[in-house]
Amino acid sequence: MRAACLSVALALCATIVPAGAQAIAQRYDLNIPRQSLDTALKEFAHQTGLQVARFSDTIDGAMMVGPVAGDLSVEQALRELLKAGGLSYRVVNDNTIAVVTDRRDSQSAVRAQPGWQLAQANEPAQALGASAGQSSERDIALEEVIVTAQKRAQRLIDVPLTVATLSNETLERAGIDTLLDMSHAVPGLVVSDAGGGFIRYYVRGVGNVYGSSSTALVGVYLDEADVTGSASSQLDLRANDIERVEVLKGPQGTLYGAGSSGGTIRFITRDPQLDRFTAEGDLDVYFTDGGDSSQSVSAVVNVPVVEDVFGLRMVGNVGDLGGWVDQPDAGGSNVNDQQLREVRVKGLWKPLEDLTVKGLVYLHRNEGDGIASSTDAEYQLVAAADPTRRLPFATDFDIYNLTATYEFPSVTVLSSSTYVDNSALVSLSQKYAIAPPPAPLFEALSNNTTDTRVFTQEIRLNGEAGRVDWTAGVFYKDVNYRNRNFLELAMGGEDLGSIPIFTEEQSKSGSLFGDVSYALTERAEIGAGIRYFTDDLTAFDGVEHRDGSFHSVDPRLYFSYGFTPDVRVYVSAAEGFRSGGFNTENGEQTTFDPEKVRSYELGVKAALLERRLSLEAAVFLSDYEDIQMFRLDADNLGSVDNGGDARVKGIDASLDWQMTERLLLQLSGNYTDTEIVALAPGVAAVIEGDPVDYTTEYAGSVAGTYSFSWATGLPGFVRLDYNRLGPSHITDRSVPILYESDVNDLVNARLGLQWNRWTIELYGSNLTSEDRLQDPNGGFGFGARPRPRVLGVRLGGSFE
Repeated sequence: MRAACLSVALALCATIVPAGAQAIAQRYDLNIPRQSLDTALKEFAHQTGLQVARFSDTIDGAMMVGPVAGDLSVEQALRELLKAGGLSYRVVNDNTIAVVTDRRDSQSAVRAQPGWQLAQANEPAQALGASAGQSSERDIALEEVIVTAQKRAQRLIDVPLTVATLSNETLERAGIDTLLDMSHAVPGLVVSDAGGGFIRYYVRGVGNVYGSSSTALVGVYLDEADVTGSASSQLDLRANDIERVEVLKGPQGTLYGAGSSGGTIRFITRDPQLDRFTAEGDLDVYFTDGGDSSQSVSAVVNVPVVEDVFGLRMVGNVGDLGGWVDQPDAGGSNVNDQQLREVRVKGLWKPLEDLTVKGLVYLHRNEGDGIASSTDAEYQLVAAADPTRRLPFATDFDIYNLTATYEFPSVTVLSSSTYVDNSALVSLSQKYAIAPPPAPLFEALSNNTTDTRVFTQEIRLNGEAGRVDWTAGVFYKDVNYRNRNFLELAMGGEDLGSIPIFTEEQSKSGSLFGDVSYALTERAEIGAGIRYFTDDLTAFDGVEHRDGSFHSVDPRLYFSYGFTPDVRVYVSAAEGFRSGGFNTENGEQTTFDPEKVRSYELGVKAALLERRLSLEAAVFLSDYEDIQMFRLDADNLGSVDNGGDARVKGIDASLDWQMTERLLLQLSGNYTDTEIVALAPGVAAVIEGDPVDYTTEYAGSVAGTYSFSWATGLPGFVRLDYNRLGPSHITDRSVPILYESDVNDLVNARLGLQWNRWTIELYGSNLTSEDRLQDPNGGFGFGARPRPRVLGVRLGGSFE
């Protein structure tokens, strides 16, 4: 009865209030991802402040619609949302829209029916012509986060897996430039940077350390380009002009392949704007305690070459980054300097309304005279085997990508072609115990030259049909890896000579994959995915050629339920795979088998308090079979073998709380428990119950940002963040030795002022001068340590 009365009331309003053109012409900056009709209408109501009524039981509220995004009028947005169901609408008054089954309903008063529903913003709606000065609670709501983690646009809250995101604003406010910086803000992501481009990523305790040179455990994507590095090192991507970063945790084999069995990190760059010229510039000068000063200049230029058709966005970065590590035996001070040069150009071409072509070129050059690892507590470097030897480095990589997308009425087709050319000179100094103390240490000075060339091609289809969303595709990857290593060896001060090592590997892999989800109801969704993977691997050690083939079928299942549009729980199960390989170094002629992982996750995502508080938490468990491990003994310098089975379990959590209009609080944390649960025959370095190497036990961060005004027209902000990184270990019971990193506590702060188009920031990093070991790989007091206290100033400007 109440619904009928309200329907009649709306109908009576319709007879006396004309459907004003002002109402449907009003424009809004909308961001509505693909979701059910009912949820999309509620989202539309929330973003516009309008009331939206639907008046028929025959309207399928669970029907999937969208996405709808951009600067759109009410009319444009509603047409896009309603076209899939053949629905229409009418303007009841300047504050209310009625959704109807056809135009005949809109020509007469909307008839009362028991199935009508009303979607409206959580707070009282404002009239379309309301003043901008009339604020409400939603004015300080956290921005809705849209991600493409499942290779389609979705609200973060609707994605049934753990995805940590860093927006462009967060990257800039926190002063995040490298993945090492990002790891302080993302629970479960740990980055080890030994200097000289020797970078390794770990997600939930799993990372790129040992295994086939062509296969990693954590995948890395730049837009649609697969730029995943080798098992031991990744590309040094920088966060200049990045729209957002997405960190997908747990096996992502179904959509991202064998290189993502531990997780995937995605850098999403900004697209060119086709309707305006813009330019941005930054000058950054900072001083390292006990080291040299550093300067960097970056610029972004956006050019609409042909308005609304073709545009370019160009990013450049030049940095002279001062060192802080001394090498007295080689007569050098602050030897770990860097000369960084980067250029990235992105093109966007829209010859047709439904056709989009994007091209990307990214060139990176970085070199220096020394590395930051293998230092003692006084930041002094003592090179293994030959203390007088300098440890220079150089990293060069070129990335080329062409992506074309065509949108048919119900299917979108995408083609992405990528070529990566990566060359690196890396010098590493390492000291190991091969017998219990007080036996002398075994020392190895490695001079690595690597060349890696990778071509990838992906063709992907995304479609929708009512309650069904689906993705299907084919993926091909050709990796050519070449390594020349000159090892200088010593023990107890005695020169043991040198060993030249030559390695070549080629991997040709292909995949077929698919994923489909079905909206059981407006609130419940179920989905499944599968990927078939094959890898043909050949290796050459300068003497013998060897080859092998590896295959895998990796499924994924998931279910999610939304108690409200802003509170959702999910459960998922997935499998991942990493190819086996060959030990081609040090005279070894052995092979190791593939590694398999099964992962389970239960999580909750919520936007509470009128969307002022965002919460995400998940518990996870991963079982690894035939885990690939490194072993070191007296007969050779080390090789990779299958060590047995391992279990990784833990919890991730993050919270963003817009406490007031001015104050934002951000908390995140991760705890990971790992253990070896079964041993392969002959393994002596570990026993059951030992932790998995390199796994950080816990990490946490807290950050607060306060916005204020220095004076009228001079907004400012202050940000303070604290990060704690727990210890990690390397176990070798055959010696017996436990290598362990230390607990690290980092405190950073930034103070900013904006004046018209200019921004100035004062900042400090590692304000307490934390100097404890970050990486267990060095051992015996030597290893990678944080950069000492940094104080700096950044000046930025933007122009149109």
